[in-house]
Amino acid sequence: MRRNNFQLAGIVFTLFLIWAGTAKAADVAKIGVVDFQRFLTESNIGQAAQAEIESEGARMEKDLKEQGEAIETLEKKLEADAMVVSEEKRESQLREYRIKIGDLKALQQKYTMALKKMEQELIARVQTKATALAAELGEKEGYLMLIEKTAVIYHPAAIDVTDQLIQYANAKESAPENKQ
Repeated sequence: MRRNNFQLAGIVFTLFLIWAGTAKAADVAKIGVVDFQRFLTESNIGQAAQAEIESEGARMEKDLKEQGEAIETLEKKLEADAMVVSEEKRESQLREYRIKIGDLKALQQKYTMALKKMEQELIARVQTKATALAAELGEKEGYLMLIEKTAVIYHPAAIDVTDQLIQYANAKESAPENKQ
């Protein structure tokens, strides 16, 4: 009788281990990997941010080009007037020329910093949206966790859910309630 109790206890314990192992294995199977860089380049949200950055960059480049052309015009005027104007007037024009070159360099540096800041802010905004959308998708699809690809050393391609997240984000962004 005592032996039967031990056998029954052993069977129950073995069944418990098998059940616990399969329950844990089911959770582990629902891990996904997201490539944020791909999300940034392929999703509508990321492409809109990139277009905004490119548009602002083009505007800044146009402004710098116009100022550069004004400096070239002033330089040509200086060369043409070199023999005709007085030494005092020439020094004044050279001073003005140097100031304009300094202003152009300062503006170029200011624009570079502003563009970098804008890019960082937009990427942070896209990353925040991507994180929120990944959390929604993960909960909806029953994932245990979604991990950003740069934090993973190895993963099988089968658990990459980037395409699914991009499709989910694009569908969410084009939904009528998101249009204003």
